[in-house]
Amino acid sequence: MITEFKERKNYIEALAITYETVLIPVIFGVLTTIFVFLSLIFMKLPAFTQMALISSIGLFVFAIIMIFITPITFYPFRNIILKTYRENKINIWFQKLGKWIPKRKKFILPFLLIFVIFFSIFGIINFSNFSYTPLDLLQQTQKVQKFSKISQTILAHLYLMRCSLLLK
Repeated sequence: MITEFKERKNYIEALAITYETVLIPVIFGVLTTIFVFLSLIFMKLPAFTQMALISSIGLFVFAIIMIFITPITFYPFRNIILKTYRENKINIWFQKLGKWIPKRKKFILPFLLIFVIFFSIFGIINFSNFSYTPLDLLQQTQKVQKFSKISQTILAHLYLMRCSLLLK
């Protein structure tokens, strides 16, 4: 939208062109992703159901913000956007960065390697300690454990009674 506005210098025209080119792909992309997350509900696992609902609601809110709120927040700053050359400064900074990185690759590659190794180890540790146990499952597990203790006691008594009858 900003690019269209800078080219045309007309907010309504820029908004119309932006909606023409971006609205349908955004809507289909968001709807597709929402339906993919909602399909997790059919697994009937509490963790996936929660994740599906929360993600779907978040994506819906994101779409509403992208379609309606973002253009509204852009409108008060339209005159400032036409006057600034910040975009050019950012482009110049990235061009300098593109020349700086290859010159210092002996410094950057070891740093990058350490960074990747550190976060890989951190991720593996985090993944290995991951445990999702819903409260319902925990309560059911405790009930099963109580039942198994009772059944073991009963079976032990029955076995002892049988053994005593066989010895007589």
